[in-house]
Formats: sequence, C-alpha cells, structure tokens
Amino acid sequence: MVHFLDMKDFKGNLIAAVNDVLEFIQRHISMGVGIGAKAARDEKWDYPLEALREAVVNAIVHRDYTDPGNIQIRIFDDRLEIWSPGLLPKELNIKNLLSENRSIPRSRGLAKIFHDIGFIEGWGTGFQRMVEGCAINGNPKPELKEITGAFVVKFTRRPASEGINKGRSEGTNGGVNEGISRLLGFIRKNPGRRVVEIAVALNIPSKTIERWIKKLREQGRVIFTGSRKTGGYFVKSTLLHKRFPQNSRLQ
Repeated sequence: MVHFLDMKDFKGNLIAAVNDVLEFIQRHISMGVGIGAKAARDEKWDYPLEALREAVVNAIVHRDYTDPGNIQIRIFDDRLEIWSPGLLPKELNIKNLLSENRSIPRSRGLAKIFHDIGFIEGWGTGFQRMVEGCAINGNPKPELKEITGAFVVKFTRRPASEGINKGRSEGTNGGVNEGISRLLGFIRKNPGRRVVEIAVALNIPSKTIERWIKKLREQGRVIFTGSRKTGGYFVKSTLLHKRFPQNSRLQ
C-alpha cells in the first residue's frame, strides 16, 4: 500500500457518514450483469451491499473512541477491508463471532441511536447477516481479524461469472434509454432520494445513476432540492404539484 488510486476523508455526523462511505465504495467496485434463469437479469456487485453497510455501521458503533486512529475502508483488486480502532471485548471470542449472537457495545447510547433509526436491525445478529449476504451474492465468508489494535472485517471479491458485463458499462443506447426511464419512474414513486439510495435500490453503480440524472436534468425532467447533505431528487411535475396542490395547471 504505497500508491493510492483514490483517497477520501469523511467528516461530519456519523449517520450521514454511513451513506457517504457506501457511495464512495460503489464508485470503486463493479456490478456484474448476466442472464439467469428464465432470461431474468442477474445483477450482483463485487461485494454484497447490505453486508458492507452492516460492517460499516458495526465499525462506527463499536469502535474504541479513546483510540485516536480512524476507521478505514481499504479497497483492493481482490478484497475489501474495514478497519475499526479497538479490539473486541474480552468476553467475545473472535473465532465464534460468525455463529454466536451477542453484542457488547462500547457506547450503549450510540448503539441505541443507530437501532432506533433502523441501521441496526437486531442486537448481536450483524455478523450472521454479513455471512448470509456473502452467501447469496456468491462471496466467501467474511474473515474477522484483530491486527495492531484494530478489528478488521475482510470481504473477498466474488468470482467473475461467465458472460458477465460490468455494470459500469451502459451498453447500447436502447439499454441507456431503458435505464433512464426506469430511473425516472423510481424517482417519481420515491421522491427526495439521494444518488446512493437510488443506486442501492436499483442495484446500479452510483456513477451510472449520476450520468442518467444529468441527462434528466438537462431535459428539465428532474430537479434536486434541499441541502447537499439531506436533499434529494424530484420529478419536476411532482414537485410543482406538492408546492401548488390547488392548481391543476400552471397559469
């Protein structure tokens, strides 16, 4: 690790940092698209997104905040590692974490906040969900390690499938137009979503979503409203209707 292709520090509130980190990860991994059973599209990322979210939240909630080090996400060609300062509580055995259901949070207040907003679905079940996510996505089980005073979760990249096309490639114009129409329909039904939320919901890389949104904005079909941190995209007609509910048309 001498030469870096990209590096970014995230500062701000911890809840917003989760989505910021996931968006950064999606920009540096790929999604494979193939044809599965009954000619259905088979779309899978290099790593299971929900498992990555679980690991990022785990690193934030359970890190040792007396340690001056940073949480680090390291993306390599064949693996992705999430480093969290601090070792496991002495009551937990790293060899049994993937099979046992027990959580000993260092900060109960922080853990409760993340639980109340839905980022932690159940106490002590996060590692099992990581394992299940990897199995469904075709990745090996995540590896758990303690290295130089940090707790590390290592995800191994899933093997490339035959006939897979990378999701970063948009293919033919027909495919692009179909994707943009799908995106527009999603924004109409789910107003106010950010790029990373749309990308996760549609299972499409963030960079592709950004390009498609740029086209829709140039056509005057969608608009971004709100602050950079909390705002989202709306279909223009939907936004106007929400602002002027008594008017069926603009004068």
